[in-house]
This record gives sequence, structure tokens and C-alpha cells, in this order.
Amino acid sequence: MVHSLNLRQNTRYKYLATTSFHLLAAFVFTVVLSSCNINERSSLEERAQAIDKQLMCPFCPAETIDQAQVPQAQDMRQFVRDKLSEGWTDQEILDYFSAPERYGTKVLAQPPKSGTNLLIWIVPPAGLSIGGLLVLLIVNSMKKRHHTGLARIDRNRNEATDE
Repeated sequence: MVHSLNLRQNTRYKYLATTSFHLLAAFVFTVVLSSCNINERSSLEERAQAIDKQLMCPFCPAETIDQAQVPQAQDMRQFVRDKLSEGWTDQEILDYFSAPERYGTKVLAQPPKSGTNLLIWIVPPAGLSIGGLLVLLIVNSMKKRHHTGLARIDRNRNEATDE
């Protein structure tokens, strides 16, 4: 009788252990799958937010679509999310909006570095460089005049004391 009691307890223990292991495995599997899905959603949302910051709202002055509150900007943000979930790349979405038949390159927050837009990238640094060089030349010229003027004053003073 003691032997059969031990056998029952042993069988019950194996059953509980097996059931516990299966429940733990199912829980871990569920957590891993849900975290993968969350990461996928968050990475799509991060990509969408990055694209939103690269597109200017065509209806709002100086605002990207992530800042704009007009319904058209909201539609554009939703379009970006829809296309990302369909598998479009970031560049495909930017190309879609910047196509000449839609909004053109004016919709891009960072205009392409080609054609007349190249002036936007070259003129400001060149202007700052030329302006800085002019300021240095003017300051050096003023220093020379100042030193020349002081030397002349000293000479005149020395001549006046000699007499």
C-alpha cells in the first residue's frame, strides 16, 4: 500500500511538473511573440515619424507634416503609415510625394543637392566665408591705421618736447 501511494504521488508530481512546464513555455512563447510584434510596430512608427519630419506640409507655411494640424497633413501622415505597413521603403514614399505630378521637390524639407537647389547648399557657406574674410581684412586695416596714427602722435610729442 505504501508503494502504491508513492507511485500515485510520483505520477501526480510528474503530471504537475509537465503541466507547469507547458504553461511556462506557453507564457514565454506568448511574451516573445508579442514583444516582436511591438518592436515591429514601434519601428514602423519610428520610420513614419522620421519621414513625417522630412516632408513639408504643402498647405502650411514652414511646417513639416509632423507639426501641421490641418486635415491634409493628417491624411499625408496616415498615407505614410499605410505605405510603410504595405512594405514601401522610405525613399519610395519620399519619391511619391516629391513627384512632379504631386507636390514636386518643394515638399521635401531637405531639397535635393542638384540643379538650382545646389545654390541653396553653396551660397550660404560661401557667403559666410567671404564675409568672415572681409571682416578680418577690415580689422587688420584698422589696426595698421591705429598703430600708424599712434606712432605719428608719439613722434609729434617727442618733437614738441625736444624744442
